[in-house]
Formats: sequence, structure tokens, C-alpha cells
Amino acid sequence: MVEYIKYVPILLENEGCFSEHPYDRGGKTIFGISSKWFPREFDEIYFLYKDNRIDEAKSKAIEFYKREFWDKLYCDEYVSQNLANLVCDTGVNQGLYNAKEILKEVMNVHPKTKYRDIIQLCNESKEINNIINHYVDIRIRYYKLSTIKDPKQKVFLKGWLNRARKFKV
Repeated sequence: MVEYIKYVPILLENEGCFSEHPYDRGGKTIFGISSKWFPREFDEIYFLYKDNRIDEAKSKAIEFYKREFWDKLYCDEYVSQNLANLVCDTGVNQGLYNAKEILKEVMNVHPKTKYRDIIQLCNESKEINNIINHYVDIRIRYYKLSTIKDPKQKVFLKGWLNRARKFKV
């Protein structure tokens, strides 16, 4: 049985604490939560962080990621904890849409196939490690393409590649 709590240490390791990089398209981030895309949540957690209530800020961030990514990607429905972690992490770092599109590509399904049906196909597969490794390869390709489209993003590429490669099995 997959569990969100098993993904949390990976999430926190990848997202760090506070960042304000000039090339980050999401603006300032706290535990990886973007001030541009999630301003209300960012403000709430950043206030706690600045008030030295770090544990409370971290707890709010963990709740946020469960609600906005784990649950929206139906990660509880996966049989493989490793695949659920990977899909959720992709959603966090590359967006919910890309997390789903990569899985469609990996599973070689019709573009209109429902996402939850694709989860079921994954769950029935005897080749879960191949699915995971192929997913990581496509995720890496997406990262490289994003740096071609926006060369300023190259500053993040090494970290993104390391992040993705950690999921290889």
C-alpha cells in the first residue's frame, strides 16, 4: 500500500527551505511553494517561517503538497510506492499536467485515455521498474527541452537532473 508519508522525506530533501533565485519562474519559494503560483499558501507558510515557527511552517507545507499534488494525482491509487513518489514529485516540480502526460507517453496509450485508467494499467503491469525508468528518462528530456526554450533555466538543470535520477530503479 502506498502512503504519502513515505514520500514526504523525498519531498523535503528536494524542496529545501526558502529560496529567492532571480531566474526561478515561480518567484520566491518556501519549502518549494511558489509565491507566483500559490501566493496565499506561500504567504501563510512564509509568515510562520519568518516568525521562527519552522515546524509549523513545514507541517503546513506537507499538508499543502498532499492536497495540491498527491491527492490531485490520485497517488493513493498506485500499487507501487516508487511510481507514486515519482509521479507526485514530477507534479511538484514540473506541474500536474506534465506528470500525467509523461505517464501517457510511457504507457503508450491513446491521448484521450483517462488518467485513472492509466494508473490501473500501471498497477497491472509486471514491468513496473521499466515504467519507472522510462518515466525518469522522459522527465529528463522535458528538463533539457525547457532549458532550450529558456536558457536562463540552465542554472537549475544539474539539480533537476539529480532530482530525477534519484528515482531510477
